[in-house]
Amino acid sequence: MKNHIIDLTTQLLRSAIDRNTKQGKLVCQQTLLKLNTEISESNVLEILKDLNSAYIGIEAHGYLTENEFSILKKLRELEAKYT
Repeated sequence: MKNHIIDLTTQLLRSAIDRNTKQGKLVCQQTLLKLNTEISESNVLEILKDLNSAYIGIEAHGYLTENEFSILKKLRELEAKYT
């Protein structure tokens, strides 16, 4: 699960970089730093919840591409599956 979250978060970060937008970059970078040092599954789930919460604001006040929204949907599905 952790590796899947890292992969999806990396995809979101790359998309933000490719679009040359600050939107989501810092959130993704911080999330990846936390995930790369965390081993507890319960803490990984908390990190995922924080990421999804941050993206609620981005989604409400910013812009997401169809691809980014698709990735975000997968992250939300993972959270729902494991909580």
